[in-house]
Amino acid sequence: MIRHTIATAALLFSSVFLFSQEQISLSLAQATERALSHNLGIKSSELGVSAAEKQLKSSIAKGLPQVEGSVDYSYFFDYEINFSLGGGSNGGDINYALFDDGDKEIMKLLQSMSSSEPIIMEGSAGAKLQVSQLLFSGQYWVGIQTAKLAKLLAEQQVKKNKTEIIESVSNVYFGIVILQESIEILTKTSKNLDDTFIKTAALVRAGIAEETDTLQIRMAQNSLSNSVKQLERSYDFNNTMLKFLLGIPYETTIILTEDAQNFIQEDAIQEKLTSSFSVENNIDYQVMESQVGISQKMVRLQQMAYTPTLAGFYQYNHKILSTGLDMNPDHIIGVSLQIPIFSSGARHFAVQEAKIKSAQAELGKQLVAEQLTMEMQQAQFNLKNAYENFMLQKENIELAERIYTKTQQKYDYGVASSFELTQTNNSYLEAQSNYLQAYMQLFQAKNALEKLSHSL
Repeated sequence: MIRHTIATAALLFSSVFLFSQEQISLSLAQATERALSHNLGIKSSELGVSAAEKQLKSSIAKGLPQVEGSVDYSYFFDYEINFSLGGGSNGGDINYALFDDGDKEIMKLLQSMSSSEPIIMEGSAGAKLQVSQLLFSGQYWVGIQTAKLAKLLAEQQVKKNKTEIIESVSNVYFGIVILQESIEILTKTSKNLDDTFIKTAALVRAGIAEETDTLQIRMAQNSLSNSVKQLERSYDFNNTMLKFLLGIPYETTIILTEDAQNFIQEDAIQEKLTSSFSVENNIDYQVMESQVGISQKMVRLQQMAYTPTLAGFYQYNHKILSTGLDMNPDHIIGVSLQIPIFSSGARHFAVQEAKIKSAQAELGKQLVAEQLTMEMQQAQFNLKNAYENFMLQKENIELAERIYTKTQQKYDYGVASSFELTQTNNSYLEAQSNYLQAYMQLFQAKNALEKLSHSL
């Protein structure tokens, strides 16, 4: 029984351990797709679009029929009303000579209805239902147009955030690939130095080589070991950054399925260096255009404050409790016209303020257009420099590898010293580092240009 319990616990522990050590294999396209669907920043901006859409619907609904209901109760503490038109004990005589025939008949009718008995106002209760409809409002229609632009601006912000996420994921993904390749190269070089150290140590013991030869190689080994540790720490940090961008738990292991050679096509680089650029395709410029449109609508909105507002309504009154004197009709229909007359200059200054902000937005759009043009020129300049440097470092690493191989052969035959071997090894490692760094700079320069031209 105890063995069975231990075995069950071990199985559960191993299952939990394997689950916590989940692995995900991702290409760059898969990583980008996952980031676009799981990144918290994009989810937040998408919620902004939903909020703008609800705001638009709310603005439209304000111009549709509105229905309101109410229930009222009033108690008058048995207030008495004396209603008399003359002819009673307390009323005075009426001089009918002052009225025409029609007025005389009306006054006689009212006099016959009057009473000297007071009317007691008891409690009253009623229910009211009112339906209203906005018939005309300049601010209403401009408000709808402004809400539509606000929704467009929110959608453009999502588009901008997605472009930035794609750029970030691409740079981090490629950086991890470069770090992986660097670690593999240094590890391979370290193994070769270890083999050389073992051979040299044997020669020292045989009296053929000097002890300084092993010391030179040991120094190279220590330096190489430290470089590997630094790269491994950078690799771990970049992995954490990629998990954050993709919305992946930190305990999950990510396996990247692409290598560095898949990211750069030399023909595509040459094409990008000569491609034309239009600021209208850039998302930052599109955002500024929307902001200018909103500022112009705000001017129109303030101008519409001068226009009247017309609304119609229907009201139904249902009497639950009624006093002895109730003159409220059951059905009422009417219209309401509000005309702005004088605001002590408030509306005028509001329009002027909106015009100034609109002019600021227009200047901001022009400034962004000029900045984007300069940034594109700089991006093409950077890409050209990065490409030329990459081709140079690519040739240098081939030369450094050939020199190191020949020096290694000479050292094995006793023609080259350990100092020469370590020097050529350092030169090879430096060339390898410069090559990978140039590769990374070329990739980042390409991404920066594609982001500006909206082709990322």
